[in-house]
Amino acid sequence: MAIAPSETVSEAACGDARADAAMDGSEQSLSNHEVREATFRGVRWFGLTQGFDQAISVLAAVVLARLVSPAEFGRLAIAIVVSEFALMFANETIGTPLVQRAGLTREHLESATLLGLMLGVGMALLTLLVVPFVTTPLFGARTSELFRLFAPAFAVAGVSIVPQARLQRELRFPRIGMAEFAGGLVSALVSVGLAIPGLGAKAYVLGVLAGQIVVMAGYISAESFVWPRWHSKQMREILGFGVPASAAGFAGVWYRNIDYLILGVRLPAIGVGFYYRAFTIGVEYERRLSGIVARIAFPVFTRTEDSARRLALRLRIVRTNVVLVYPMLTLFIALAPTLMPWVFGARWAPAVLPAQILAVAGMASCVRNLTSPSVLAAGRPRAMFVFSLVETVLYGATVWVAGAYGLTVVCICVSGFQVVSLVLAYTVLLHSAIGVPRTQIFRDLGPALCASAPMLAVTMAVRVSLSTELPRPAVLVIAGLAGGTAYLLALRALSGGAWDDVAMLIRRVAPFLPRRARSVPVSGAALAPASAQRGSS
Repeated sequence: MAIAPSETVSEAACGDARADAAMDGSEQSLSNHEVREATFRGVRWFGLTQGFDQAISVLAAVVLARLVSPAEFGRLAIAIVVSEFALMFANETIGTPLVQRAGLTREHLESATLLGLMLGVGMALLTLLVVPFVTTPLFGARTSELFRLFAPAFAVAGVSIVPQARLQRELRFPRIGMAEFAGGLVSALVSVGLAIPGLGAKAYVLGVLAGQIVVMAGYISAESFVWPRWHSKQMREILGFGVPASAAGFAGVWYRNIDYLILGVRLPAIGVGFYYRAFTIGVEYERRLSGIVARIAFPVFTRTEDSARRLALRLRIVRTNVVLVYPMLTLFIALAPTLMPWVFGARWAPAVLPAQILAVAGMASCVRNLTSPSVLAAGRPRAMFVFSLVETVLYGATVWVAGAYGLTVVCICVSGFQVVSLVLAYTVLLHSAIGVPRTQIFRDLGPALCASAPMLAVTMAVRVSLSTELPRPAVLVIAGLAGGTAYLLALRALSGGAWDDVAMLIRRVAPFLPRRARSVPVSGAALAPASAQRGSS
């Protein structure tokens, strides 16, 4: 994908200047206008690159679903936790402190580089040599082999993390997006290419590793190389924030994967495979979209020093994310009985109802994932850790009990737990850590939820009425258009603030569209909640 020359030069110049400032500790806070423009630029380029990346990922998933059996996907779902742990340890232990710090010196970067190498190599050896003694008795030799195959992910993440953190700190989102798009493309091609001759789940693992190596190369090429060196003081400063942040991340990874691990013990591999497919469609794709928003939000929040302004910015980010994601999930719930067998094949039909149920969990999860950036940017990693730890223990217990009653009950309990967890995140964690009002959840979710109700009714009615008369693609298009129209009309009538936020985002992210004249200056008012500007939300 070509980048406009003017933006490339501007981005490179800004990036070099900020990198030089970071080396001597003289980095200055960005102005509100710079933060605002960097946010829109990040959304624009992340939206483009990650949109293509997700499209390629979905296409590869469709092909792999026809090449790899549900049982093999069940084994993969258990072992993929290794990849998540690799990214988490690097990001939270090293990356988050580098992004969050007010001042950064060369000694910090050198220390972080050494820590990344030590952590990456150490965890890779642990996964390769020790973990199989635990995983083989629990999940079997074939799944344990996948654990070992994922081991290099730790080393790759350890090498990548410092240049990635520098790019995030400098708000150079286009470079991050391009590197990750290239990695996603390589991952999809390698996975499909190796699955054709029958490598099964191993094809996916090798594809993931190949993609991560490409992303690492993209990060490293964007920043000047920093040699690893030992600096005791700087290491203590990094680990002082990184260890509790990593503890919170550790609990978060367990929270996202403990259901697979428990079901790997409680259900046959094919049952875990159906759960994996349902969870990926109902939750994971939407989680990735909100993850893009979270990655942009964290460095932006850290550069927004005023707490009131940060809360106002958070409202607009969360509400816009919800308004865009909820209609996609609602459409999926209404269209899944026609969509899934047509796309993935008839052998995945048992995953349809679980996927519809888990889409409710996706609605809760896409908002819950935006909790961490707000709390960590406010310097409260311990609060995040305690909440995540309690959440993980209760979630694991819920899945363990539900696992005795079959896949459908598991999905109902998972969705119910995700909804309760979101409510507690607002009323307990966000309220105590950063002062978010307990009733804020209604302002964040209300417009999208209310507009989704007529959308669901219209889409389902049209799908059912046309399902026996037209080919499935035509049914999906007509029902989707009818439901989408109902959603837009309802959103416009219910919430002018949410509508204006989305319209502004579209105008700024797609600069070729005509813009209205701005009615507010590019200062504090531009970041104030839409309700304050319009008088209602």
